[in-house]
Amino acid sequence: MRYFKGIATLILLGTLTLSACSSDNEAADCERDQHALIASVESETLTVAVNYDLPLDVIYGIENSCGAFKKFEIEKNGFDWNIKVINHYTGCECSEVYRNETQKLYFRVTQPGTYTLTFNSPDGSAIQKVIIVT
Repeated sequence: MRYFKGIATLILLGTLTLSACSSDNEAADCERDQHALIASVESETLTVAVNYDLPLDVIYGIENSCGAFKKFEIEKNGFDWNIKVINHYTGCECSEVYRNETQKLYFRVTQPGTYTLTFNSPDGSAIQKVIIVT
């Protein structure tokens, strides 16, 4: 009888361990970050003074109901900036409804000059904005 209880306990622990692993893997598959498609970038002006904010409206796509804006990923190389929108997706049961959303990016620098901001999309397209800082 003790032998049977020991075997039953091992089988139960093994089953729980396997199911815990598979649910962790499923949860990992249902959460990801993704580079977003940028539809447009808008601003009232493309001229700003040093140490002042220039708000830019970045319109980007979200693929489904599980997605939300996470961050702007910005690589600066002097006066040339490459910018990506990163969305975060959480969940496996999502409505497949594509939508555009707007996020403000506040451009501020301490050095005058002509800055080129390139907003990159994953399909290889890009939107460039040239900003004059005085």
